[in-house]
This record gives sequence, C-alpha cells and structure tokens, in this order.
Amino acid sequence: MEKQPDKITSCNLSCLLMPNGEVMCLGDVLGRFRDLKSYLKPIDKEYWDELAGDEYLQFDRIPETEKLSHLHDVCGIMYLNKFPGNKTKHTLFGGAGHDIIYLDFKVDDLTDEDVIYLSRCGVHYDSECDSLAMFV
Repeated sequence: MEKQPDKITSCNLSCLLMPNGEVMCLGDVLGRFRDLKSYLKPIDKEYWDELAGDEYLQFDRIPETEKLSHLHDVCGIMYLNKFPGNKTKHTLFGGAGHDIIYLDFKVDDLTDEDVIYLSRCGVHYDSECDSLAMFV
C-alpha cells in the first residue's frame, strides 16, 4: 500500500489503519503508516483474487486429511465456523440473491492460507456487497 487512505481500512495484519496514520491491533497502536506501509494490504477483491489466483473451486488441491466435508461448499462453511468471532452469531448467511449467498463474516480475521483454502471451497470476495460470498 503506497498511499494512506482517508477512511479506516482493514488490512492483512488483522489490524486497522486509522485516518490519522496509526496502525492499531486490539486497541493498541502498533506503529505509524509511514513505517508499516510495506506490510499493509487492504483486504478487498483485488487482494483476494491476487492471493487465490487459480485456486477457485480447486477443491481437489485440499489434502483429504484437511477437508472438513467431502462437499466443497459445506467444507467452506464449516471452515468459517471455526473462527471464534463467529461463535456469537446465529447464522453465517447475511443475505442471498438470485444465484449467490452472502456470508456475514469479518474478512480481517483471515490469513493468506485461509483465503486460499476458502477459495478452493468456492468462497469468493464480492466487492458489490463488500463481503464473502458463494454461488449456488
């Protein structure tokens, strides 16, 4: 990330970039934008697509021992369910369209490895709704 944004931005360090340039994690300031900018990348469609590359729906690339289900979509949902932030919610589904379901999940909790795993399960980042989604 080269330019400091004017709004709070979720980044891949599981932190927030504040408009004043502070980089915060769990309420503590980690440092300043000018010092950490080479480590920060906003989690958005571009980031997701760059990281996932050609991994989308490549379910067979997940080792059998790491699959939570033999069905790719169920595996993706079960994988998201393991995150502590989801334990307080009653549903993972935030909405639905004609052929898509939107997932109510904080993307800033995800690591690069999580993005690749989920992409292999058919989860993608939908920039229209700024959320994770799956085609049905």
